Amino acid sequence: MRAKPAFGGIAILVAGIMLAVYGAQTVVRDVPATRTDPIANLTVEIQDNSYWSFDSRITRPSYVAGKASVMSSQTGLPSDINFFVLDSTNFEKWKQRQPGVDYISKFIEVADRFSFNLTTLKNDTYHFVFDNYYSTVKKTVGLQVTSTYDVIEKKAVVDYTFSYVGIAVAAVGIVVAVYGIAMPPEIVWSRRSAFS
Repeated sequence: MRAKPAFGGIAILVAGIMLAVYGAQTVVRDVPATRTDPIANLTVEIQDNSYWSFDSRITRPSYVAGKASVMSSQTGLPSDINFFVLDSTNFEKWKQRQPGVDYISKFIEVADRFSFNLTTLKNDTYHFVFDNYYSTVKKTVGLQVTSTYDVIEKKAVVDYTFSYVGIAVAAVGIVVAVYGIAMPPEIVWSRRSAFS
């Protein structure tokens, strides 16, 4: 056995094991995530020759998905209605019956149950409009809307980099220790001076 490499290898091995066991550390990182928030889940009665609008402020680019239903308030049977989604500028145009209204989503005399989806690209108030102006029948409408968007969240994660380095150091320590133990001892010949 050669003492220096054997004990040196054992020391390296111990250091590597300590680093592998205690090297993991918790760090906070920015992690992308997707969230879905409910915007609306309600039922409303709309008078004949009128409209009703649900307004929602959406402050980030989002994928908006919705379901709606419409029935006659008198009979409870499926009925029809006009449905639009408008941003704030176009909603004001539509209310004032101005030309050039840009509809984000538009259904004319849609009946019973229907679905819609859209992507909002700007920070604005969006109007989900049930238009019953053309009808002489009260309608009961249901509206469910969700918004799905991407966010960056701060999240604590465990970083194992130093643990992996510790495993590699321990492997080197094993090699050096085995070398030191397996090798025959080094014999040092002493030289005597010719004058002694």
